[in-house]
This record gives sequence, C-alpha cells and structure tokens, in this order.
Amino acid sequence: MDNTDKNSVLVVDDDKESITAISHMLTPEYTVYEAKNGRDAIGTAEEYLPDVILLDVIMPDMDGYEVLSALKESNKTRYIPVIFITGLNDNVNEEKGLALGVTDYINKPLHEAIIKSRVNHQIQIIRQIRTIERLNIDLENALITAEAANRAKSVFLANMSHEIRAPINAIVGIAEILMQDETLPPKVIEGICEIYGSSDLLLRIINDILDLSSIEADKLELAIEKYEAASLINDTALIPQGKNDDKALGAGVTENMRQFRMNLTSQLKNAVALQSVAKKAKPKEEEYENIDENKAYLREKLLHVQMVCEVYDFKAADEAMAELRQKKWSAQTKKNLDTISRHLLHGDYEEAASAAKGYADII
Repeated sequence: MDNTDKNSVLVVDDDKESITAISHMLTPEYTVYEAKNGRDAIGTAEEYLPDVILLDVIMPDMDGYEVLSALKESNKTRYIPVIFITGLNDNVNEEKGLALGVTDYINKPLHEAIIKSRVNHQIQIIRQIRTIERLNIDLENALITAEAANRAKSVFLANMSHEIRAPINAIVGIAEILMQDETLPPKVIEGICEIYGSSDLLLRIINDILDLSSIEADKLELAIEKYEAASLINDTALIPQGKNDDKALGAGVTENMRQFRMNLTSQLKNAVALQSVAKKAKPKEEEYENIDENKAYLREKLLHVQMVCEVYDFKAADEAMAELRQKKWSAQTKKNLDTISRHLLHGDYEEAASAAKGYADII
C-alpha cells in the first residue's frame, strides 16, 4: 500500500525507546510521524494533520495536558482525536484529560494489541465520519440539481400554461356568448354546452398548474372565500352514466378524477342550459331592463368594466361581464355586451373600456 493511501498517526513521547516501539507496531498499517516534545508535537500536527495523535502525558517543558489544550485551541487540529499514553491510572488524572477533550487512554506498560485496537477504533470512526461528510456533499449537490430541475419545470409549466390559457379563454368566452343565443336549436346549444364545460374544466386545470408553480416558488397568496354549493356538487364522487337522452347520474366512483369532474361539470352545465331554453313562460327582457333598479345596476356594472379594463385587469372584467350575462337583458343590450366581451377576448382593453362607457352613457 502506498503511503498516500494510509491513514496517519502522530506519536509524541520524550522517551526514544517508546517512540521506536510504537512506530514499529503501527508502521505496517499507518504512516507514522514522530515528535519528542510538546512544541514539536504541535508543529508537526499543524503541518501534517494526522488522523490520530498518541500523546504521552508526562513530558518535560510541556506536559500532555498543555499540548492537548493547545491542539484544541487551534482550528486546524481541534478535531484530531488524541489518545493519552500514561502511567497515571487514578481517576483524578483521567477526569482532567477527559475534561480537556482527550478521546481515549492507553495505560503503561504498553501492549501492542491494545495500541493497535485503540488506534484502529479511532480510524474506523474517522472513516465513517468522512463517508458521512461525502454523502452529505453528494446529497447537497443532488438537492441543488433537483431544485434547479424543479425550477426549470415550474418555469416551463408556467410559460406553457400562459400560452394555452389565451386560446382557451377565447373558446370559453365565445361558447358562453353562444349559449345565450336563444335562436339556436337545443341540440346545438347542448353541443356548445359540452364545448363550454370541457374548455372551462381545461382552464381550471391550467389555473391549477399555475397555482402549483406559485406554490413551488413560494409566491402563492391564499384568500378566504365562500365555498359554493355548485363546487360541492362538482367534487361529489359520482359518474354520469350514458349519453344523449340517458342523462341519469350513476353512483360509481371513478379512478380518473379529472375525467369524472369533466363529465359531471358538462352534465350540470347542459342541464342548466337546456332548462333555460325549455322554459315557456319568460318575462319580457325589455320590461326587466326598464326597471329603474336594473338600469342603475347595468350602468354601475358597465362603468366598473370600464374602470378595470383601463388598468388591464382581465379577470375582474371577465367576472363582471359573466355576472351581467346572467341577467335577462334586451336583445340590443345583449349585443352590446357581446361586443365588449369580444374586445376582451382579443385583448383590446381600450376598446372594451370605451364600449362599456359608451353603453353606460346611453342608459
């Protein structure tokens, strides 16, 4: 074995015969350094940084306790394990050494098996510590790599989600406008409802992805909101069974929750839309719109749309328009609202704001 592959031991003793004997015992397995006094021991330890130090306690000038204290005060040598070699077997001296940080004791007279065993024990501990340190470094590097990959994934998902969101918003908005057209046949309305439901669910999934990216970036802000009954129904574990005329809701539980939510959402939206189309007795929209309270509400909402469009707040504008379209306005007002919605869907905020203000002024 080459010396560079061996662990190293520093032997410190003022007795030349003791140094020679210990070196002879350890040289086959370790690189051995020698020092005959305390000052040489400190210098050699700082220069070579041995893995273990065997230190005689009784020495002239600097005894083993003074050398141990100096080694522990140095940042370079404080973590090197020190084994005292001593003929002092009383508890007082042992407690003193332990208080200063000695690792172990070897009592004189010296026995080769004991010396090798005590040194090997410390070497094994050192090897385990170094293995753990290497593993920690590998773990830290793996964590850095994983975090970088996770950030890249989040950026990719966020960018892709934004790219997909714009056309999906357009599909949802146009489908919602067409759902209000009572001149269309019920079957067409039903198909539009399917388009609306599926697109709206896809938009929700995209929003969930964006929320996930925000969570991973620690930028998600939570807000307390009411939980609507419709959301509770959408989360119920039921699967629609059958198609077309067979619209009954079954009681099975799906393994694919996204598919279940898509199916159930479409069914509910279809039911609401078809019920609206099938109603025979409808109040006249003109009469509804001419009520002063409703006119004031319409004007207030249009001015609100104007305001949020001027600050490019698409979400607020879209929510306000969705609330307006739920009312029973006249054909002309519906047409005006559709115009504003089209401007919003194309990103023409200034045109949408101008249209909203113009319609509000003539009410």
